[in-house]
Amino acid sequence: GDRAFQKAEATDKLLLWAAASASAESVATVALCPFEMTKVKQQVTLPGEVKPISNDLQTAWSDMRTKASRTHKFPLGIIRPLLFRQIPHTMIQFVGFYQIRTQAYKELEKSTGKRPSDFETGEQLAITFFS
Repeated sequence: GDRAFQKAEATDKLLLWAAASASAESVATVALCPFEMTKVKQQVTLPGEVKPISNDLQTAWSDMRTKASRTHKFPLGIIRPLLFRQIPHTMIQFVGFYQIRTQAYKELEKSTGKRPSDFETGEQLAITFFS
């Protein structure tokens, strides 16, 4: 009855948090991909490369567009590896955070009798921060 509903509600929240974090990370990854690609290229100089990419962002972007090839498509050439790295990481991070925060509030409610809405704003912020 009620316990089954609570369990279904908790599962739905986990799925919602995972989906929300995945969609947010997808948008962020696509938007920031040119910056990430430039950063990686600036940090890594391959053997035999005569001139590394400039540390100046505009110059680096210009150089990378000029040097772009079939295997190195600037600005979205590394989108697939970024998505496969970032999305699972972000999903686990957000779901884990919310589970820890939820458990912290449950434990506080057991020990103090206070529901999450009974805590002052500063206390809620501290609980969220330490979660």
